[in-house]
Amino acid sequence: MDYYTYAYLREDGSPYYIGKGRGRRAYTAYCKSVKKPPKNRIIFLKQNLTEEQAFDHERYMIHVLGRKDIGTGILRNLTEGGEGLSSNSMKQIWKKRREKETQLWREEYDRSSSWRKDNYDFLNSLIYQVVSR
Repeated sequence: MDYYTYAYLREDGSPYYIGKGRGRRAYTAYCKSVKKPPKNRIIFLKQNLTEEQAFDHERYMIHVLGRKDIGTGILRNLTEGGEGLSSNSMKQIWKKRREKETQLWREEYDRSSSWRKDNYDFLNSLIYQVVSR
């Protein structure tokens, strides 16, 4: 029961982002698409929630206030909510991203290793020339 929902407010007091969090999440800028406001423009909507209750409330608030990107309202949220880092859908997205990044790293490493193997004699002759001076 340590989750909450929060809102980032514009200067006029209207909300522009709704989120779910725990701990210092509301004060930490994770999202690159939404700028974190000064502390005095961050409000807590509901506190002492389970994670599922917080996801539900986040979805509800986003539905009620609507999203700018799809023309239904005033929020800058890019999803319908309930998809935070700890949700199963986000865990799968991050897992796939890590797998892809690992595969790209392996391919790059293999290319550089292959180049070193192909040019081993040349590199050794260069090193020998520098060392023997």
